[in-house]
Amino acid sequence: MNVAPKLLIGGAAPPASPNNPDTVYYYNIIEDNSNQKYVLAKGTIQGFDYVEGYQYKIKVQITPLAKPMADGPIDTYSLIEVLSKTKVDGL
Repeated sequence: MNVAPKLLIGGAAPPASPNNPDTVYYYNIIEDNSNQKYVLAKGTIQGFDYVEGYQYKIKVQITPLAKPMADGPIDTYSLIEVLSKTKVDGL
């Protein structure tokens, strides 16, 4: 999967901003094989040390949870390998 160089900001309590303690940061993900775009909460990918300003191509193991919570994630993500990390200027 590809991880964009800039985090997205969101959260339950508006306004979502870096100064709001309820703000949640998300990785912006683009799947290699389908070009499907989606977001994952920052910290969701175990073992992935993300640094904003870099475009990442990573290999991840996705494991479905046996009994996911109704309002929680249905999968866990674990980093297998960072395939590339490229500095993106002008953000």
